[in-house]
Amino acid sequence: GCERSGARRLGLMLNEHSRVSISSEGGYIYRLRSSLSSHGDLSDPNQLKALYQDLRPYLEAEQFVSAPAFDDLLDWVGQFGANPRSIITFFGTWRGGIQDRKQLAWWGIAASYYRCDLRYLDSLFSDCKFILVVRDPRDVFASRKADCGSDFLTFRDEWEESILQGLLLESYVGSRRAIHVKYEDLITKPRGQLQHLCRFLDVDYPNEPFTALQDEFGFSRPHGTRNGLTQDEYDAIGMRLHSPMRLWGYLSHDEYDCFSRLQLRRIANGQSERLKNLVGKRARGSRPLPRLEMISRHWTDISPVFILGQGRSGTTLLRMMLSSHPKIFISSEGAYICPLRSQMPMYGDLRDPRNLEKMHKDLHPWLEAVSYLNPPQLENLIEWVGRFGCDERSLITFYGTWEARTLGKNDLAWWGDNEPSHVFNIPYFKKLFPNAKFILLIRDPRDVYASYKTAWPGVHTAESSAMSWQRCLLDGALAISRLGSATVQQVRYENLVRTPEAQLKVICRFLGVEYTDAVMNFYETEAAKHLSQAEHHLSKNVALPVFKSSVGRYRQVLTEEEVATIQERLSFPMTYLGYLSYKEYDEVSRDKTS
Repeated sequence: GCERSGARRLGLMLNEHSRVSISSEGGYIYRLRSSLSSHGDLSDPNQLKALYQDLRPYLEAEQFVSAPAFDDLLDWVGQFGANPRSIITFFGTWRGGIQDRKQLAWWGIAASYYRCDLRYLDSLFSDCKFILVVRDPRDVFASRKADCGSDFLTFRDEWEESILQGLLLESYVGSRRAIHVKYEDLITKPRGQLQHLCRFLDVDYPNEPFTALQDEFGFSRPHGTRNGLTQDEYDAIGMRLHSPMRLWGYLSHDEYDCFSRLQLRRIANGQSERLKNLVGKRARGSRPLPRLEMISRHWTDISPVFILGQGRSGTTLLRMMLSSHPKIFISSEGAYICPLRSQMPMYGDLRDPRNLEKMHKDLHPWLEAVSYLNPPQLENLIEWVGRFGCDERSLITFYGTWEARTLGKNDLAWWGDNEPSHVFNIPYFKKLFPNAKFILLIRDPRDVYASYKTAWPGVHTAESSAMSWQRCLLDGALAISRLGSATVQQVRYENLVRTPEAQLKVICRFLGVEYTDAVMNFYETEAAKHLSQAEHHLSKNVALPVFKSSVGRYRQVLTEEEVATIQERLSFPMTYLGYLSYKEYDEVSRDKTS
């Protein structure tokens, strides 16, 4: 886990088991990996001694009762070899050896995630296991602030990165080898958690030594240090991390909702002027429609599916594909949900047509950005409210299903939305629409930035694009972990354009609808032609068949420095997702540790 997450405390607890030995820091692994190449052939005693001297400051941090001497290391290397796995095992098992634990089942380390690279350890010890400790970020920051005065940005980045690394690792190696433990559960329910961990490690639970732990360590209340935070710090953590905190259960829905609405209000205020300028430039080509009859069915009972992910990851392409299915219609980037949700209380009773008119008028710039073939009018909204009510669920459903109704798609199994930033609001949508599903699109972050750079020069730097990509992946991966694969489906952009039919069949199964070839002919629809001709829109290619040339396009668009920036920042997730080979990852991550 991240610093101050409780990993060391868990290490002390597990050390009470006669068949487990956990070292306290593991910093020597960090140093060993970064300096290994400078020490030459470690079977040479002189080179081995130079390495030992290099590691001594890190070994002292382990606080061994009796530290290993160089001669001990030399004897070990003579028996087991001088490779990194052997040397790390020597230091890692030393504590258990001097305690004469001859029946050791596990040795390990309890250190911050960045000290001992998870991917590196997985490559060395293919049968190792990982216990990933998670703690409320407010308590992590309060503890770090009290201990060493940690700054907020450093803490935030490390907490987010540790959570993401743990989620990706768990997904990669499976639940048999990786498990998450909440610090709060460890403190408030130690016996149950330790029994669970003993089952995970396949060792017996020794009742007496573990029962004595509560007195020995003097467990405090889980939130005992939080009063060290200022209100501004408390609010900053909630504003940034409200979605993952809600998914982990660290915020109630009401607390989450408060932070989320405030965040959306700031976003809405910042984007409103840009949207007004956008609307002024838009070509108006909508055609008048005959008055729509309100179909006598319960539109609000149809569940939505949200297509999420970092912008420029293929959300529009997938929207057009799925909207070509007779049972599905996905509305275009429902940015209107942001101001609707954040400002709805200010309009008062929306059963009053005057209040409803003001709300609809204020949403106009956001609705224009949706690129409706025929935008909804006030009288359509008034009629809807009279039939289905004026709560958030009803209003979002009105705008989200409008286009489907204008096209006569009245027998839907799913309606939806493909606004990428909805990835940060999954708990809100899951609460509002309990049967909603989510499709998380993931694309090579180098190609994502190349697409941004081409479409909106200057809007992102390589660093800011990488940070945004990582945050989208964090919220999406956490949703998969906490809500399950029956609710959240992960789709790779590269697979979608290389093998579209196979991917769309998987998505149709996920949504419980029958696959049809119509989804492959999306580019022939009127909606695709309309969208490709919109002056402000950057999805010109939706009126073309799927093509693969966008994969790897970063090689023609980005500089070497930009590629290096992204790969250094995102080496861990890119490797687990297959965007970097282990060799590439090893080179990048070694440079980071040196």
